[in-house]
Order: sequence, then structure tokens, then C-alpha cells
Amino acid sequence: MAMRMNKAGVLAVLALALGACGSPGEAAEGEKAKAANDAVVLGPEAVYVVQSEEISSGPALSGTLKADREAQVRAEVGGTVLSVHADQGQTVGSGQVLARVDAAALREQYISAQSAVRSAEQSVSVAARNVERSQTLNAAGALADRDLEAARNQLAGAQSQLAGARAQQAAAQRQLSRTSVRSPIAGVVAARPVNAGDVIAPGAPLFTVVDPGSMRLEGSVPAADLGQVRQG
Repeated sequence: MAMRMNKAGVLAVLALALGACGSPGEAAEGEKAKAANDAVVLGPEAVYVVQSEEISSGPALSGTLKADREAQVRAEVGGTVLSVHADQGQTVGSGQVLARVDAAALREQYISAQSAVRSAEQSVSVAARNVERSQTLNAAGALADRDLEAARNQLAGAQSQLAGARAQQAAAQRQLSRTSVRSPIAGVVAARPVNAGDVIAPGAPLFTVVDPGSMRLEGSVPAADLGQVRQG
């Protein structure tokens, strides 16, 4: 009976020991899980993809950047600058308004020119009717030829005055339109020496606009490095 009890006790101890140790497969899985938990995860900001590129080298250059396309915008009329609509470094389009000059005096000149045109048109209309009447009377023998010629000369003079009045009106209109200062090219404002409230004269510099796509470097290369320079 004592021998049976001893065998049973030994079997129980072995069962407990095996249960505590576990199987070899379970131990391996545990090691893998631990390794996964200890792994270092790198974010995209810490990863750099190596690429093959050509490294160019050459002589050091010093020079000045200049634009092939550059516009010096100057005042075409004098007066007080009412407003400025572009600043240095701002991108502008061709025809864009950069500033406005007071147009009150030029507007009065344009209105006066319009009035002169209307008056000249009336004079032409009256002279034309007088020629028609004179031609009718001359054909009937009731008006001398010299009087008909005088009527025709009067019409020609009225027409000449009308042409002059229209030319003055067109000139006044052009001057009035020049109170809106516009950029002649698309580009970037490189300089703006004018401010609102300035009183300017015709020809005064207002803006410098350059085309950044036409920039080029004008520089010099040391004589010792000329062998490293080639076209293109």
C-alpha cells in the first residue's frame, strides 16, 4: 500500500512540473511576441530613400541678376496720386491698374472738347443746308455763282473746324485715360517710388515691373577657372 502511494505522489509531482514548464512550442511563441513588442517602429520622416544623382561642381561666380524684359512705368500726366494699387514684390498682370491720378482737371477739358464738337457739328449742319438752298437758287438763276461758291467755302470751313474739334476731343480722352496708370507687361513689381498723395509731373518714375522668367546672371569668372566653363 505504501508503494502505491509513493508512485501516485511521483506522478502528481511530474504532472505539476510539466504544467509549469509548458510545451516547447508555447515557449517559442512567447519569445516571438516579446520580440514584436520590443521592435523599433520608424516613421516616414525617419526614412530616406537613397537615389542616384549627378553632383555638379564648377567655379564660384559673382554677378548681378538682370531681367531681359523690364518696364519703367512713368507718369503720362501730372497731378496728385489718389491711390496706389500695387506694392513692391507683388505680381501684376499686363494692363492691370497700378495707380490712379486725380483726373478732375482733365475731365473738365474733355467735357469742354465734347461741347466744341457738338457746336461744330451744328455749324456743319447749317452750312450744308445753306449749300443745298444756294444750289437750288443758282439752278433757277436766282443766285449768282459767286454766292454759291461762298456757301460751299463756308461749309468746307465748318467741316474743318469739326475735324479739329474731334481731334481735340480724342486727345482729351487719351489724356483722361492716362490718369489710370497700368502695367505694360505681366511680371513682378521690383520698385515703387510713388505713394498716395504725391504730386507728380509727366515723366516721373512710378513703378518698375520685371518679368521673372527673363532673369539672367551677368557675372565674371576668374581666369584660372575659365577651363571649367562651357556653353550650356
